[in-house]
Amino acid sequence: MTDLQIRKRGMSQDEVKKSFKQQIVVHVAGCSQEKVDRMDLSNAKDEDV
Repeated sequence: MTDLQIRKRGMSQDEVKKSFKQQIVVHVAGCSQEKVDRMDLSNAKDEDV
């Protein structure tokens, strides 16, 4: 994915929030998708991301 892709039909608010955090870490922090997949971003505070 080269563009931020956040909302998909049928996603809950928590799923959208997790997806947004994942995209931030990949695109802004430069982490690989594999590394992000191993992170527990569901429980990460917004300010920590």
